[in-house]
Amino acid sequence: MSVVVGAELVTPRGATLAENVFFLRAGVRTTSPSPFVDADGEPLRVQYCPWLGAALPLSERLPRLVSAALRGVGPALPGDDRAVALHLVLDERVGADVVAALEALARESVARRTLRPAVVHRGAAGAFAALSAIDGDLADPAIGAAILVAVDSFLDEARLAEALLVPSPWARRAPSPSEGVAALILTDRDTARAHLRPVLAEVLHSATTVGEPGDDNDLPVDGWATTALLHGLAQQTAPIVAAFGQSAVDALRTQEWMYSAARTKERFSAYYQKLCLESAVGLLGAASGAASLAFLVGVARHEAFDVPSGEAGNLLAWAISPDRTRGLALLAVPDAAFRDAALGGGFDGA
Repeated sequence: MSVVVGAELVTPRGATLAENVFFLRAGVRTTSPSPFVDADGEPLRVQYCPWLGAALPLSERLPRLVSAALRGVGPALPGDDRAVALHLVLDERVGADVVAALEALARESVARRTLRPAVVHRGAAGAFAALSAIDGDLADPAIGAAILVAVDSFLDEARLAEALLVPSPWARRAPSPSEGVAALILTDRDTARAHLRPVLAEVLHSATTVGEPGDDNDLPVDGWATTALLHGLAQQTAPIVAAFGQSAVDALRTQEWMYSAARTKERFSAYYQKLCLESAVGLLGAASGAASLAFLVGVARHEAFDVPSGEAGNLLAWAISPDRTRGLALLAVPDAAFRDAALGGGFDGA
C-alpha cells in the first residue's frame, strides 16, 4: 500500500496545514467582508482566502491555490530519478485550459523529473478513486511517487448563485461556500525509507461506489452505499477512532454517515469522533475529500487529537460527490499521534 510523506492544506482559515490544524484547535476565527450581495443588497455568507482577495476569476484562483499547496509539499518528494504520477481532483465544470495550467505547475514542482500526464477525477469522492489508482501507479517500477491535488472554489457568481439561491432537497443551514486546496505526496514504504522521508500515514484501503440518494433527487437516505464501503474494509485489529468527512454539511451526508456508521459499529471505537472540517472552513466542493485526508494527517502529525479511551487506532476519511459517488479511505498513523493529545470534541458544527 502507498504511504503519505507530504501533505498541505490551504483554506480561508489557514495558508498551511499546520495553520489549519492549530487555528481550528484554538478556535481562531478569520473573517473577511463578503463582496457578494443578494437581490435585497444583503451580504451573502461566503468565505475566501483573504490573501487572494475576491476579484480573481476561477481561471486564476485555482492555479494560485494549487501553486501554494505544491510549494508546501514539494520538499517531501523523494529525490530519485523515477517518474512522478499526477492526479487532479476537480469540479466537473473545470475545463481543459485550467487542467493544463495545473499540470504545468506540477511539472515545475518536480524539476527535472518526468511528470506523467495528469489523471483527472471529478467531485469530492474523486480523492479516493485517486488513492486507488495511485496504488497501481506505484506498482510500476518506473514511477517513484505520486502527487494528489484537489482544488475548488465557489468564488464565482454562477457557482454562488447555484449554491445559495437554488433550493436543495437536502437544505439546512449548511457551511458557507468557500474555497481550498489539498495536496498529498505518496510513495511506497521502501522508497520513503531509502530517501529518509518520514511516513505520516499509510493508506490501508481506499474505495468508491455509487448510491441512489443524491444532491439531484429527494430519495430517502438509506446509507447502504457507504455501509457497503465500510463492510468492504479489510478486517483489522485496530478500531477506527475518528472519521473525517462531511458529517455536518447537509442532511444527505449527515444521515448517510449516521446510518452507515450505526450498521458497522463493530469497526469503530466506542469513543470514536466524527470531525467535519467544512463546518469550520466552509464548503470545499471537489476539494472536500482530499482536504479531509490532509487534515487527518495534520491532526495526527501534530497530536492535535483527543482519544478519551487512550487507545490507538486507525483513521477514516470519506466524502460524497454531487454525482452520487461515495468514497472513503482507511489510514494508519504512528501510534504516538494518539498519545497525550489535547483537542476535545473535534469539529462537527453541532
